Amino acid sequence: MTDAVAEFLEGKDTHASGLLREVRKLALHAGDDISERVSKSLIGWSGKRSFATAYVKGKYLELSIDLTRKVDHRRLRAAFATTKTVTTHRFTFGPDHKVDARIGALLKESLETVAPGARKSVANS
Repeated sequence: MTDAVAEFLEGKDTHASGLLREVRKLALHAGDDISERVSKSLIGWSGKRSFATAYVKGKYLELSIDLTRKVDHRRLRAAFATTKTVTTHRFTFGPDHKVDARIGALLKESLETVAPGARKSVANS
């Protein structure tokens, strides 16, 4: 873990921070040429284009994944079109939740379809 990530997580809820570390690992291992940026409010991952962001809010992990289609997931809070081709999916993980393998698959899909700057239409808009 980088110093910037450790600093970002300092003082935040232990469980939510652990979930963010899991998501971070999945995002960074989704493929090659992934950039990570850490700001005061969130951590984001990108290729040529941003494909996912995450932050800790109290006892919750908030995760956004951009995809070229709409998906369902038990932790999905909202899905909305952010461009003609991209739908942003907002997930919330609470104190009793775990990050499942499907999140890893969605991050990988996002890296492959959105991060390069894909020009596909949103499926089932």
